[in-house]
Amino acid sequence: MVLAYLRLLLVGIFLVLGTLVWIPICMLRPANRGNTFFIARYYSWLTRIFLNIKIETRLPAGYKSTRNAVFISNHQSNLDIFFVGPALPRRTVSLGKQSLVWIPVFGQMYWLAGNILINRTNKRKAWSVMEKVAQTIKEDNCNVWIMPEGTRSKGQGLLPFKKGPFIVAIKGQMPIYPVVFSKYEDSFDLGKIVPGKVIIEALEPISTQGLTVDDIDELMNKTRNLMAAKLDDLSKELAN
Repeated sequence: MVLAYLRLLLVGIFLVLGTLVWIPICMLRPANRGNTFFIARYYSWLTRIFLNIKIETRLPAGYKSTRNAVFISNHQSNLDIFFVGPALPRRTVSLGKQSLVWIPVFGQMYWLAGNILINRTNKRKAWSVMEKVAQTIKEDNCNVWIMPEGTRSKGQGLLPFKKGPFIVAIKGQMPIYPVVFSKYEDSFDLGKIVPGKVIIEALEPISTQGLTVDDIDELMNKTRNLMAAKLDDLSKELAN
């Protein structure tokens, strides 16, 4: 337990120091779509150095240089942000609630990092909002990373998907990259020298060329089935 508390203390210290450094940097280039990439890399560096959690990425050819695409991943807990760095292409931002900006320190850094903030309370305007997100991605030559479950699964497997990411992809006629994080919610033990391992595997992109809003349900179900199968495969692999 001493090792676990020491690790958490060190990560906490470097999170605070990192925030104090990244906010001024982001203020020099506010809302730049390239900021998130470097911050995510910093979080993953903390994970490897202080927590000693192994992160293995499996990425298809051309993945790192991708632009104008929608990346979707499963969402297990807030720890996801500590693992995503090695799997995040440059100029990739996330989609978050507008209310996040009011969270002290984190909210300001999130906005300054170039992430896209939307109002998710007005469901009547949801489709037009997603269309604007697609337009922003194209205009800024970047990618967007969205967690279609909409909330943390907390080890319950893959929750039902929301339509937002698929509306963005179809409206922008952009490919979807499904990205799967292996289950980790109950497997880490920070008291061990090597507390655990996370495998992040990106599947081959799914084209949306020629698809319309009438194809959303089929596209969403196809993508979720692929990700659920891969999540099971990774769980079995780590168990063995």
